[in-house]
Amino acid sequence: RPFPPSDAASDGRRARLLDRLAALLCRTGVVPRKEFFETFAAATVVHAAFPSARRVADLAAGHGLLGWILLLLDDDDARRREAEGGEPTRPRTVVAIDRKIPASADAIGREILREFPHLRDRWCFVEGDLGCVDHTFDPENDEDRGPCLLVSVHACGNLSDAIVALAIDARAPLALVPCCHTIKKGYGPHPLTGLRAEEVSATVDQKLADFPPPPTGEQTSRTLASVLDRVRMRALSAAQFRVGEASLPRAFTARNRLLLADP
Repeated sequence: RPFPPSDAASDGRRARLLDRLAALLCRTGVVPRKEFFETFAAATVVHAAFPSARRVADLAAGHGLLGWILLLLDDDDARRREAEGGEPTRPRTVVAIDRKIPASADAIGREILREFPHLRDRWCFVEGDLGCVDHTFDPENDEDRGPCLLVSVHACGNLSDAIVALAIDARAPLALVPCCHTIKKGYGPHPLTGLRAEEVSATVDQKLADFPPPPTGEQTSRTLASVLDRVRMRALSAAQFRVGEASLPRAFTARNRLLLADP
């Protein structure tokens, strides 16, 4: 089981949710097993880091599975609190955003809502770019709603930097798994880092020089990922975010660094 919580009761609940969700996703035929476990692992870490997040924006969402799992984890916690006689909390809502809604998103949504129909009004998919994100506070109910948590798994290339910039501008908490690291195609570090793209490139070259020449493709890829993600964390730290990271199981993905930032 990916990332089981620390107490046995929670572990059992998460395991049952994982099994239930896996069974219904198998009926869709659109989610590879590796992707399911990877996404469930990422969602578990994100939920543990931001358990009180009431609004979530799943960016570059693809078929929206990350957002659905974050919704289900919150719903599972709410049911536990209710069973224990605890006070109810405002339910989490999720908006998935991507430039195009794939057919797989509809298939997944149909199966999940067949199993969990009470979640229908808590999730939506919007076609659009990052400008669609509602990251502002609700002026009539700030205390209950709070900022919108921005999440993205495998945000490719410079999209990761755009999401970091969005989080900084919005003062929004962030959980991000970068992917397809590159210093080409218009790359530029965030201005708060005080770095230029040439300096970042020089750092990559310097670290690659530590390997016997020529470095392998995997050595180059890992080095590039490490440098660029450290630059992203530097930008968030300079913006006065609390910054951390977690690792997803490498059995699920080689690009397994999960950046966590809270303003």
